[in-house]
Amino acid sequence: MKSHSILLSAAFSTLMAIGCGAPAAEVEEPAQLEAAEASASDDGMAGEGEAAAAMSAGEGEGEAAAADATALGPQISATGEVRFNFKPTGRVKKIFLAGNFNGWNPSNDAYLLSDEDGDGIYSISIELEPGVYQYKFVIDGRWTKDPNSPAAHPDGFGGQNGKFEVK
Repeated sequence: MKSHSILLSAAFSTLMAIGCGAPAAEVEEPAQLEAAEASASDDGMAGEGEAAAAMSAGEGEGEAAAADATALGPQISATGEVRFNFKPTGRVKKIFLAGNFNGWNPSNDAYLLSDEDGDGIYSISIELEPGVYQYKFVIDGRWTKDPNSPAAHPDGFGGQNGKFEVK
C-alpha cells in the first residue's frame, strides 16, 4: 500500500512541478522522496517551529517588524517591499529565494541573498504587488521552507512552502 501512495505522490509531484513552473529536474523519484524525508532534519534551518504570526504581516505589529532589519522571516512594508531574512545554522555557499513571484527559479542571481555585514543573517528585499505569495529558500541547491514564515502551504512534494500576503 505504501508503494502505491509513493507512486501517486511522485505522479502528483510531477503534475505540480509542471503546473507551477518548477523545473522537471526538481521532481524526485519515490526513493529520493523517502531519502529527502529521512534527512529533512539536516537542512540548514535555524529552528523547527512554525511562526505563530498571522498570514498577513501588513497590519499592526507587522509594520513595526518591517523596520527591524534583523527580524527573521519576510518583513512586509506598507509600500509592498518585502525583506526576507534567514539565518542558517551552518556554513552555506549560496542561498537563493524562489517562489511564485519568480517562476520558482532556484538559481536566479537577482534573488541571491547576501550577508553584507557578516552577522550570519542573509537578506534580500524585493518589491511585490498586493497578493498571496509562496516561497522557499534554496540553500546550496536544497529546497528549504523558511521556519519563520508567517504561514505554510503544501508544496506538492510532501513538504511545505512559506506563505505570506502583501496587502
